[in-house]
Amino acid sequence: MSIWIRVGGVVPADEVAPHSLPTWETLADGGSGECGFLYGTDARHSHRLLRPGTLLEVLDGCCPLWFGRIVDYDRTGGKVTGRGIHVDATGIPAVDGSGATTRVLSTALATAQAAPWLWPVHNPYQFDGTATGEGGEPLMVAALFDQLAEQAGKRWGIHPDRGLYVLQEATTPTWAIAPDGLAFGATDSERVTHLVGRYLEGETYKTVVVGDGERQPATARTEDLSDRGSMTQVEATAVLQTMLDAEKGRTGWTGGVTLSADQVTRNGVPAYLPGVHARGTMVRVTGMAQGHGVVQSLWDQVPLAKTRYDAERPDEIYVEPIGTAPRTLAAVGS
Repeated sequence: MSIWIRVGGVVPADEVAPHSLPTWETLADGGSGECGFLYGTDARHSHRLLRPGTLLEVLDGCCPLWFGRIVDYDRTGGKVTGRGIHVDATGIPAVDGSGATTRVLSTALATAQAAPWLWPVHNPYQFDGTATGEGGEPLMVAALFDQLAEQAGKRWGIHPDRGLYVLQEATTPTWAIAPDGLAFGATDSERVTHLVGRYLEGETYKTVVVGDGERQPATARTEDLSDRGSMTQVEATAVLQTMLDAEKGRTGWTGGVTLSADQVTRNGVPAYLPGVHARGTMVRVTGMAQGHGVVQSLWDQVPLAKTRYDAERPDEIYVEPIGTAPRTLAAVGS
């Protein structure tokens, strides 16, 4: 394993000062989560490449594993904290070259790549699309991508190679988790049968309800579509139905689990843990009966929401499934 860190897009981090190996997260939504490592420096040390906003990468040889920016450098403890590059999109407006609001992915991305934003992301698969609705308030690029992915039933993010992805949720497992690694607890507490949408038609706010009558008890959740601008009832219903379809057949989970390489395998071969990620990844959890529906099986297939890998502890990885229910007061209230 040859894990190393690059700062500023070109400089190996150990040329700044000696440092620890990194810990990093991957996310189904966004691509790269949080990253952190420690520099062996004193409080007087303040290098220009450790300023917030500096590009930060984790690589294995020439293979990118994580990509983002430094968000904080604690000079007292030497800790560097990074966040994924997708977060940039929350502060870049979705506009065209003239500054007018746009709902077209390729137009908004082209502007984001240009000055003054200079977002270091490319679109290798030429994803495009137009968000439903007209007019409305100006959007940020992240909000536009959220809407486009949501109405298509997909997830978006930035791969560590800086490429945009818009992926359907995985339906085929990449990894198998051994029975002794199982620690996911199932819950129905976060699943809903109906969505109640508020939308804007012309200048009038209206409400539409979509539902799945197959499961009891019936439970609803509200969705505000008014920030998408004016839309018809048919368009609003289609958006809500796509959201509800994503809920069907999905089990809620009560937490994640830390696994060893021997507990995560493909065709019986232990995983190379730094390469296990949550971008469009599903795992087959053997030894756990799937108890939702009439047909029972001896395994369940779970899409991953997050992984966390600490290169200082190379023989284990934390994985968390999509649909993890909040289990703390702070999480429930957020």
